[in-house]
Amino acid sequence: MSKPVTVRVRPAHKAEIHKGWVRISEEERCGIANGRYIKLSHGEKSVFTQVRGTPNNEIDVARISEWYRKFLGLEESLSEKVGLKLRDQRQVYYWLRALMSHPDDASRLSIGLAFISIVLGFSGVGLAIGLSASSPAMCWSIIGLFVFIAVGVVFGIKIVKGPARPTNSN
Repeated sequence: MSKPVTVRVRPAHKAEIHKGWVRISEEERCGIANGRYIKLSHGEKSVFTQVRGTPNNEIDVARISEWYRKFLGLEESLSEKVGLKLRDQRQVYYWLRALMSHPDDASRLSIGLAFISIVLGFSGVGLAIGLSASSPAMCWSIIGLFVFIAVGVVFGIKIVKGPARPTNSN
């Protein structure tokens, strides 16, 4: 269930510019626990990220990195209150989506390589089974296996590449 909040969007602290989280105070999160993965929406755009708390003196403030602000279209809204929607995401799929769109290149590289490794591992098992069976269908199973490998590697490279980096408008 989405929880609408109205907060002032502020830039992330310098040390957290490339971190894959947003900081929203506990009062504004409406019961979503610290460290949970959420779907953060503004208008039609949304990102999957981790939510963390803010210091006690920052009530009704959301600290969001430039990466997420530009993606959500919030770079011009730093002085006014904006409406955001928070949705608690507990499924593994959303956790993986957050990692695939992480602002840090190393995190995206890790999840992309892990995906490619899993595809290649299953492919090796499939190839071993296919080669041990002596039947005319073996040829088709090997072709299917190579298509599976190609699709997995292409998807893994897409994960590593990640979304387009925000550009400097200066």
